[in-house]
Amino acid sequence: AVSPDGRRVFVALGANGLTVVDVATTQVLKTLSIPAGGHAYNVVTGERWAYVAAGEAGLLAMRVDSPGAEQLVASLPLEGDSTGAALDLTQRADLLFVAGGAGGLYAIDVIRPAEPRLLAQLLPDREGASYQDITIIGKRAYIADGQGLIVADVANPERMGHLARRPVEQGRAVALDQRGLDAYAYLLSDSRVTTYEVTISSEPLLLGVYHSIERISKVVASGDRLLLTNAGSGPQVMVLNVSNPRLPREEGYYGDTAFGSSLSAAAHGDTILVAGGLSGLAHLTFDEDRRLGPVAAPGGYSPLPKMTRLSSYEGRLLAGGEQGWSIIGSRSGLAT
Repeated sequence: AVSPDGRRVFVALGANGLTVVDVATTQVLKTLSIPAGGHAYNVVTGERWAYVAAGEAGLLAMRVDSPGAEQLVASLPLEGDSTGAALDLTQRADLLFVAGGAGGLYAIDVIRPAEPRLLAQLLPDREGASYQDITIIGKRAYIADGQGLIVADVANPERMGHLARRPVEQGRAVALDQRGLDAYAYLLSDSRVTTYEVTISSEPLLLGVYHSIERISKVVASGDRLLLTNAGSGPQVMVLNVSNPRLPREEGYYGDTAFGSSLSAAAHGDTILVAGGLSGLAHLTFDEDRRLGPVAAPGGYSPLPKMTRLSSYEGRLLAGGEQGWSIIGSRSGLAT
């Protein structure tokens, strides 16, 4: 998550806690461990406060108005009718909505940031479900639970309710693409992306299923493109054109996964960057024949080793990994 002033990036590193990085210098300002054996799964940030989905440690509140002096202030266990683990979260004004694993969906009041307060819990709609990933458009939450796509009404956070479910085996993450008045949900499972129209009705309309590379690692929506990175054998990244969501078409692919999984991707116009773990950071673009290939930076291209995290801001990409952090400018090629 990027701070509102664009000067810091907050990176959730799982078991390694949370790192705060200065965008201008790429220096690590602060690293915070997660208490009670938790993991940092995701973070949202504002001008003075940030909130972390910290797994078994629940929700963490951080004071972040002083760069380099960020500190954990409060925690809120995800208790209720069933205890949950905070796996993902999103914020709307003074409300947080947390995907709480087996505990379902939690609505949390943060009008007093240092004293987060549980408003309501929406238990999973079926036994064995685990709410893993959440995103919101308007009054509806779209949740992936490992078994499909769930739509929940969150207009009144104290009276949340299930609206619909679309079963998809291993459906574990959801990305939303809003284009004017139209909205589409892309549900990720191991080797396919299922597309739904979610513009008006509370019932998602199935548009199609795209069967892809052996095992998709991440799906990122960028305008009328989907970037699919690979956790199995095959290309490192595949680009799908979804200008017609009913008929996704392959626009390009690049590389192979001989060095391990591709971990993340980001796009700036026709430039695509892929964090490929041991194979480094690939900086790609389309040629005149619409073939996807590497961009040669001034003086030649040298992959940045073991890149695992990407975050974009105002035409630049902050890339992080085992060897530290680098800033890449989308106009001038790689600059470390």
